[in-house]
Amino acid sequence: MTSITQFVAASLMPAVVSGCMCMMPMEKMDMGKDNMGQMDMGDKGRSHEMTGTKGDNTKAEKRVGDLMVAFSTIPAKPTVGENVLRVKLTDASGGTVRDAVVTFDVTMTMPGMTVMEETAAMTRDVYQANTNFGMAGEWQITVKIQRAGAAERREHFTVTVL
Repeated sequence: MTSITQFVAASLMPAVVSGCMCMMPMEKMDMGKDNMGQMDMGDKGRSHEMTGTKGDNTKAEKRVGDLMVAFSTIPAKPTVGENVLRVKLTDASGGTVRDAVVTFDVTMTMPGMTVMEETAAMTRDVYQANTNFGMAGEWQITVKIQRAGAAERREHFTVTVL
């Protein structure tokens, strides 16, 4: 049987080699902001809102074949958690389209992320569905529109979730 010293050394070697500090008691760690390289952001207490980014306004209109697709979200600037995706469809004559089946494919714009499919319901001339953005970042929304006797139409929108 090996000695306790050899056992402890063998057990801790992977942590020491990988640089892990998991065995150090928290009270021994100096986590003060002075030692953490905190940056001075200036104008403390002031809100700095970015402008000109994709997340500023989720309202967008795009022509898809003979349809105008007006996309928006509630809240207007999507946040992590429950949000509402909305699409208003109008035909070439400007009339509201009420006979479509609309679904939203929702996914983050990162490799390996799964697609959530949300089926929209018509509410006050607008197709809408709830979705849950699991994390902040850029999300791709594909609106799929199916009408009787017509090929499926798709349009992509990008939102930035805060």
